[in-house]
Amino acid sequence: MKTKTQARLENVLLPIAKRLNVNPNFLTIFSVVFTLAAAYYVLLSDLVLAALLFLIGAVIDALDGLVARTRHRESKFGAFLDQTADRANDSMVIMAIIVAGYVDLTIGLSALFFILLASYMSAVIDSLTAKRIGEAISFRPIRSAAVFLGLLTGQIVALIWVLLFIGIWTTVYRLFKARRVL
Repeated sequence: MKTKTQARLENVLLPIAKRLNVNPNFLTIFSVVFTLAAAYYVLLSDLVLAALLFLIGAVIDALDGLVARTRHRESKFGAFLDQTADRANDSMVIMAIIVAGYVDLTIGLSALFFILLASYMSAVIDSLTAKRIGEAISFRPIRSAAVFLGLLTGQIVALIWVLLFIGIWTTVYRLFKARRVL
């Protein structure tokens, strides 16, 4: 089940995905490269360039699944690679923000912890139910938008607090979701 945000994003990117004749796994890896470059520029305090690189990585990440579906190139390995890359992409910029000293260590690590915990909970719910219901409510597009805007505006502390709130909210939601479906 897709959220409204995901459906809108797919409608915008679908014409591009239909034109791309590329291995979707290549796109997944390319998204990680752009996000890694964004993290590097966070460390160099070039937040505007980091924001732009992060945005490119996020768009490429959104395209990989669409290309796989439109080109009939879906695979279990591709799904695994995409979900693994998503976790790496979720972590890299936050870790760079923490290492660069933009935020208090405790708050930064808490945001990272809850985002990764919520993601893990989603994967476990999916594996135990053999359905993709753990992501019935996905804050990933919202998190990506928050990261982009936080980097672009230099509002890093506010960004980490937003990510912490989203992580806690999603964790609690998935806990109740798991109780209901399991």
